[in-house]
Amino acid sequence: MNFNTNKYNIIKAIDENKILILENKDTKDTVVAKQGINSKKEYGNLQTLKDIKSIPTIVEYENSILYTQYKKNTITLTQFIKNNKNISLNIFYNIAIKIMKIVKEIHLTGLIHKDINTNNILINTDTKELYFIDFELSSSIKEKIDINQNIQELSGHISFISPEQTGRVNREVDFRSDFYSLGVVFYNLLTSRVPLEAEDLIGVIHQHITKQPLNPTVINKNVPKLLSNQEKHPWCMNFINH
Repeated sequence: MNFNTNKYNIIKAIDENKILILENKDTKDTVVAKQGINSKKEYGNLQTLKDIKSIPTIVEYENSILYTQYKKNTITLTQFIKNNKNISLNIFYNIAIKIMKIVKEIHLTGLIHKDINTNNILINTDTKELYFIDFELSSSIKEKIDINQNIQELSGHISFISPEQTGRVNREVDFRSDFYSLGVVFYNLLTSRVPLEAEDLIGVIHQHITKQPLNPTVINKNVPKLLSNQEKHPWCMNFINH
């Protein structure tokens, strides 16, 4: 990545140098730098979301590189789940409610995130504030969505995608696709597992059709049956909507 070396020092490289953590030489502020075929689209999406405090703000966009605010003292929700097995219901509800409020704010702008997963949610280890990142696949509800293109880019998060995002279900991708992914996130929080585990897209499609996920209570005895029934297929839609 050809970032501005006159302005920034590199602190850390992530994901085979696709993402860089940089420090501004003058202000000492820390930023995240991303470059890719969708960086311009993400820049536009972040402009749409600029009034939501749980979304990192744009620092600058230069030479197809997007620089955004770095959230200090944060880890991904994936790492949080690894560090906190069988979390209490109070912690679950606290996190789940915050997540739903952020998603509501995103949807009110007319955007669908389309890539909600535990790697794209950050949690501050001190304050427990949450942040959503990675809006390169997000699109307006009015925008025609190219399913085949998005599937190739979602390869690392296939356990979180909705059936309609696989392109094998006769249903449009809309806000409900994010709700489905939220259900998988909540299931993961409660059980430290995902409902459907497969190595590739074909495996996920097969399990969407043939497999009923284990009830969370079977995995985590601390999960009440009432909540557990909301968390199984069809992915806590009722829980989210109430």
